[in-house]
Amino acid sequence: MLAGNKLKDGRRKKMGVWIKREQCIGCGECVQICPGDLLYLDQEEKVSIRSSRECWQCMACVKCCLFEALSPKLPYSSADYGGTLCPYQGQKKINWVSKNKGGRVEKYFPTKQFG
Repeated sequence: MLAGNKLKDGRRKKMGVWIKREQCIGCGECVQICPGDLLYLDQEEKVSIRSSRECWQCMACVKCCLFEALSPKLPYSSADYGGTLCPYQGQKKINWVSKNKGGRVEKYFPTKQFG
């Protein structure tokens, strides 16, 4: 049962990362960028995660993957079941696009650019 930003037992809800193995080409960019050293390439040269519970939710891996093999795992309360949130990285900014299960799309633009 969910209550606000916490589960009923008091633990905080976390986003986490979905891995779409069929889209992973095994380049290892996400492995190199993960600050928690949680990602690795398995025997099939596909990205895997050591521990979802330890994920920092920085989404660096999601942002760097050019093949969209990684995407944020959204809490139900944020995007309903089946919702998505995808980053689109330009040279100096990252835009996020959210789509709920009904197909409604929202775009989020950065307030600052990097670089």
